[in-house]
Amino acid sequence: MTDQTRAETEPTDKEYESRTAEKLRQGRIVLHNRRRKLIFFGGLAVLVLIVLMLRFAG
Repeated sequence: MTDQTRAETEPTDKEYESRTAEKLRQGRIVLHNRRRKLIFFGGLAVLVLIVLMLRFAG
């Protein structure tokens, strides 16, 4: 990548200043209905159970 193309793709200082925390926030988990909540928390519970089984089995 040349210096010219790098300079064209990198944001300027003014663009960095205009970004708010709301725009930069990532990783939002959207659990609007009951089914999605059950799947999400069920997956977490299974993960915890697997970790506990591996810890006490060995």
